[in-house]
Amino acid sequence: MGDKTALNQETKEAYSISGTSHILAVSGLHIGIIFQLIILLLGGKRRSKLTIILSTTIVWAYVIFIGFPASAVRAATMLSIYSLVLLSLRPDPTLNTLALAYVIMVLVNPLNIFDIGFQMSFLAVASILLFYPLFFNLLSSHSNIIRAIWGLFCVSLAAQIGTLPLIIFYFGRLSCYSLLTSFIAIPAATFILYLCALLFILSPLTYIPCLATAIEGLMQIVMNVLTAITQFINTAFKLTSMLPGASIEHIHLSLLQLLILYIAILAGYSALRKWYRVKEKEA
Repeated sequence: MGDKTALNQETKEAYSISGTSHILAVSGLHIGIIFQLIILLLGGKRRSKLTIILSTTIVWAYVIFIGFPASAVRAATMLSIYSLVLLSLRPDPTLNTLALAYVIMVLVNPLNIFDIGFQMSFLAVASILLFYPLFFNLLSSHSNIIRAIWGLFCVSLAAQIGTLPLIIFYFGRLSCYSLLTSFIAIPAATFILYLCALLFILSPLTYIPCLATAIEGLMQIVMNVLTAITQFINTAFKLTSMLPGASIEHIHLSLLQLLILYIAILAGYSALRKWYRVKEKEA
C-alpha cells in the first residue's frame, strides 16, 4: 500500500546506501509488476483489447486506493500511454511514446518538471529504451536462464546510467553496490507483490465453510514465505550497507557538470550505435 510509517531510520538508511530505496515507494517498478500480474490473471493475452483496458483500469483503481502518490500517478500515466500503444497494435513503446507521456504530464501539471521523482522516472525509462537493446545484444546465448539474468543486469545498468548523475547532483551520494543489490531487489519486489496478490485473492475464500480451514492454512504458508523474503532482503541490504566502500558521500556536482555528464552519456550511446552498425556491415 506504499505505507512506510513502520520503517525505522536505520532500515531506510540501509536501503539508501545499498541503492535500493526505490523499492520502498510505489513507483514504476511496482506498477509494472502489478500490470503484468493482472494481464497474467486475465489470461496473459498482451494484445487483447479487453485485457489491456481491464488491466489499466485496475491499475488506476489501485493508484486511487493508495492515495494518489506522485510516483504511482506518474507510472500509471506512462502505463496508460503504453496501453494505447498496445491497443493500436504498434510496435513496443519508443522514445516518441515517452515524449508523449512527458508532454501530457507537464501540461496537466507544469510543476512536474521540477519534481525529482518525475525527472528520475523519465530519465530511467529513456535510458532503458536507449541502452538496453544495445547491452542485451552484446551477449548471445541460447540459455533462457542466462538470457534472463543478463537481461536483468542490462535493465539495471541502463536505468542507472540515466539516473546516476541526477542522484549524485541531488543527494551527493554514489551507491557502489547498487548493480549487485538490484539482482536481489527486483526479484524480491516481484515475489512480494505476487504473494500479496495471492493473499488478496484467497481472503474471500475463507468465508466458504468447506474451504475455510484449507485456505487459512495456505494463507499462513504464504505469509510465512512473505516474512522470510522481507527479513532476507532487509538483512541483505543492511549487510551490504556495512561493506567497505558501500557508498561515496558528499559529492558535489554543479549544473554545468551535470550537463556535461549527460552529454558524455549521449556521446557514449552514439559511439556504441555506430560500433553496432560497423559490426553489422562486416557481418
